[in-house]
Amino acid sequence: MAPKSSADEPDLTLTIRGLTSSGDGVARLVDGRVVFVRGALPGDEIRVRVVDAQERLVKATVVSYVTPSPHRIASTCQRARCGGCILRDYDIRAQREAKVDQVLQSMSRIAKIDAKPVFGGMHAGEHPWRYRHRARLHARYDGQWRLGYHARSSHELVDLESCPVLWPELEAAARELAAWLANQPRSLGLREVEIAYSRLDARAGVSFIGAQQVDGAPFGDAPARYDHLGAFALRFTAGVFTQANPEVNQLLVSAVCDAVRGERVLELHSGIGNFSLPLAAKGFHVRAVEQNAASSELAKANAIGFSVEVVTASDSNAVADAERYDTVLLDPPRTGARTVAAALAVRGPARVVYVACDPATLARDVRLLADGGYQLESLSTFDMFPQTPHVETLAVLTR
Repeated sequence: MAPKSSADEPDLTLTIRGLTSSGDGVARLVDGRVVFVRGALPGDEIRVRVVDAQERLVKATVVSYVTPSPHRIASTCQRARCGGCILRDYDIRAQREAKVDQVLQSMSRIAKIDAKPVFGGMHAGEHPWRYRHRARLHARYDGQWRLGYHARSSHELVDLESCPVLWPELEAAARELAAWLANQPRSLGLREVEIAYSRLDARAGVSFIGAQQVDGAPFGDAPARYDHLGAFALRFTAGVFTQANPEVNQLLVSAVCDAVRGERVLELHSGIGNFSLPLAAKGFHVRAVEQNAASSELAKANAIGFSVEVVTASDSNAVADAERYDTVLLDPPRTGARTVAAALAVRGPARVVYVACDPATLARDVRLLADGGYQLESLSTFDMFPQTPHVETLAVLTR
C-alpha cells in the first residue's frame, strides 16, 4: 500500500488516548493507523490536520480543541515557544501516571515481561517546578550573543527570559551570564554553555562549549559540592554529568543502596561518585568504572578515604570478570547497555541493579538479561524531570 499524501487526508476529529516517549499525543484511526499529534494531551478531543500520512503512521497538528482534557491546566510556565517542558500544560499527577504507563508498556512490548506484579511505584519530590540545579543553554550571535533554549523540533532560539524549572539561584546566575555574554565579540565562537549552581557553596559554575578562550566571565569552572545529604563532599564541575534534580536524586540514591546486596559491587558509568560514595559509606567495596576522564578524576578525588576503586575504562573491558562481584550496578546513557547486558547474561553475578533514563533501551536490555536466566525482581520509577516526558527507572534483576 503506497503512502497517502497529507493532501488526501481530510481534517479529523480525534480523542487522544496516550503519549509517545517524546510527549506527542497518540490516537488511532478507524483504519488502524496510529496518529501522533504534537501538543495534544490524553483526554483531549481535538480537530487535527494531517501533515504526514504513511501506511501505518499519521502525524498531525491541532486545529482546534473540541473538548480539552480534564487534566489540562494553566501552566506555571507561559513560554509557549520553548521546546523544553513539553508537558507543562498537563496536571502533574497525570504526567506521572503517563510515565508509569510508558515504562510498563515498554517492559510488556519490548521485554515481553509483565512488570505490574513487581512494580514499586513512582517516587517524586515535593517540587515539580524550581527543581533543576543545572541547565544547558544554546548560544547564538546575531549582532550580540544570545542564550536560550531551542523551540521544539527546531533550531530557533527562544531567549532566556525566565525558566521556572531552574532553581531561583540558577536562573539569576543564568541571566547574569546572558547579560555579560551579550556584548562579547563574535570571535568568542560559542555554541553552548552549561551552567550549574551549588547551594552548599552558594555559587554558580559554568562550562563554555565551543569557545576557544573566555576571559572575565562572572562565573568560573572550579569544582563545587553537589547538593546531597551524605556526610562527604561530592565535588563536580559544570561540564560533567550530575543529576539535574538533587531532591529526586536523593530518593534514587537511597533506593539503589537498598537494592545492592553482598560486599563487592562493580559499578559502570559511575560518574563523579553519585552512587559509589553512598554505597561505600554503607560498607560496600566498590569498583567504580567511568570512561569520561574529567568525571573519573573528580571521582578519584571524591573517593579519598572511602573503599572505592575508581577506574578509567570502558564498560566492555570492565565487565570481563563481572562474575567475581556480588552486584553489578549500571547507570548508562539513553542508548542503554546492550553489550554489557549481553555479557552479563553469559557471565554475570547473582544480582544486577540497573538505573535507566530511557524505558525502551532498558526493556531491550532486560530482555537480554532475562534470556540469560535473570528474573525481574523489582521495578520502580522516579520523576527526575517533571514537566517533560522523561522518566528515570530502577530495575533489579536476580538469578
